[in-house]
Amino acid sequence: MNDNFREVDRQMQRLQRFQQSYEVDKQIEAIQQLNEKIVSSSVNYTNFILAAGYAGFFAFWATLSERIPAGIYALTGLLILLSLVLFIGWEIIKMVWGAVHMRRISTLLAGQKGPHIVAQYEAAYASYQQRTHAVWVFFLVPTVVTGLGAAFALIAFFARDLWKIALG
Repeated sequence: MNDNFREVDRQMQRLQRFQQSYEVDKQIEAIQQLNEKIVSSSVNYTNFILAAGYAGFFAFWATLSERIPAGIYALTGLLILLSLVLFIGWEIIKMVWGAVHMRRISTLLAGQKGPHIVAQYEAAYASYQQRTHAVWVFFLVPTVVTGLGAAFALIAFFARDLWKIALG
């Protein structure tokens, strides 16, 4: 009888450890889902701000054609257009890489069963994210520099005109 009680006790302890492990796994999964949601929202917000910024800049820039020297008009147009092309290019590259990555993962995991599939998927996704982030900076820096360059060129022009007006 004592052996039976000890066996039941051991089984209960195993069950409790399994339950605790399961609860931790659920919490980790919830945190990962929340993180993915936050990142997705952040990306959407950033893209919205960038699109609105480009639209606003081009709308403002288009009204300046007769008010600023042709050289500054051409320079700012070129800079903001380069920034926009780099931004759109990055979004297209990211979209294509994502599609290729998902197709590769689907092929890799096709017909497989078992809990190891989740680990393989997560490893492949982490590798994709790592490669994407490694290339992303090469688009980010020129996109920001050219966009801000266009904005600062216009700001400098208007500041110079304001300075001339202030000095009389």
